[in-house]
Amino acid sequence: MSPELDIKPTSTTSASKPYPQFNEIRPAPIFEYLPSLDGLDSNLLVILHGLGDTEKPFVKLAQKLNLPQTAILTLRGPERVPLLEEDAFQWWESFDLLTGAPALVPNPTRTLNWMMEIIQSLLSPSNGWSQESIHFFGFGQGGSCASESVFLWGRNNPELACLGSLVTASGPLLSLPTVSPEARSPTPTLFWTRDGQDRGGKDGKAFTRGFKSVEKHVSRSTGREEMPKGSDEWQEILQFWSKFLKHRQPWEVQGTLSLESNYEVIQK
Repeated sequence: MSPELDIKPTSTTSASKPYPQFNEIRPAPIFEYLPSLDGLDSNLLVILHGLGDTEKPFVKLAQKLNLPQTAILTLRGPERVPLLEEDAFQWWESFDLLTGAPALVPNPTRTLNWMMEIIQSLLSPSNGWSQESIHFFGFGQGGSCASESVFLWGRNNPELACLGSLVTASGPLLSLPTVSPEARSPTPTLFWTRDGQDRGGKDGKAFTRGFKSVEKHVSRSTGREEMPKGSDEWQEILQFWSKFLKHRQPWEVQGTLSLESNYEVIQK
C-alpha cells in the first residue's frame, strides 16, 4: 500500500514585530525604536551609545545605514553623567565623585543584570524576537557594555547562548574571560578599533578568550576614540553584518502568502 501524504503550508513568521514593551524592568529603559523601513522585521539591531551621549544621534545613524529587514532599538544608558547640565548618560559609574577622575575599577554588575532583563524581555512572546535575530552594536563604553552583556548572556543561558551577532567599535571587554573553550560565547563577534587603541593587542586577545568566533579590524586612521566614519571605515562592519543578518523570502512571512505559497509534504 502506498504511503499517505499530508500536504500543509510551511510555517511562517509575521512580517513586523510589535513596539517593544519593557513594563516589568526597573529602571524603565528609555529608548527609540524604528521598525524596518522595508516592512519586514527579520532582525533587531540593538545600539548602545558611548559615554556622555544619548540614544538620539544613533537614530539618525540607523536611518542612514538603512539595513534591510532590520528594526532598530537604540537604548539610553541608565545613569546620568554627574555634574553635567546637558543630557549625557553612562552605562555605569565612570567617574570618582570626589575627584572627578575616571573610575579606576568600574563596576558594571547592576547594568549587566539590567541588560539581561532586556534581552529576556525581547525574547518573550509579547515582543516576539528569537535569539538569533538579535544583534548588538556598541560604541566606546556602549561597546564594552554590549560585549559584556552578550558574554554574560551566554554564560547564564547556555541553551540560548548564540545571539545574532556583536559589533563593538572601540569598546573593549572590561573583564578578562577565563572560561574553557567550550564555554566561550558562540555569538559571532567583530571587534573594530583604530590603530594604537588596542593596548598592544590585549583587548583583541580578551575577546578571543571569551568568544568562539571573533573577527578583528584595525582602522589605519589614528586619533581619539570616535565612531567609525566614512565608507572605508564602515565597509568592514557592513560586510560582517551581511553574513549574519537574516533575509526572509515573501513566502516565509505571514500576511504575504499567495497561490504560489510553498508547501511541505509529510509522508505518513
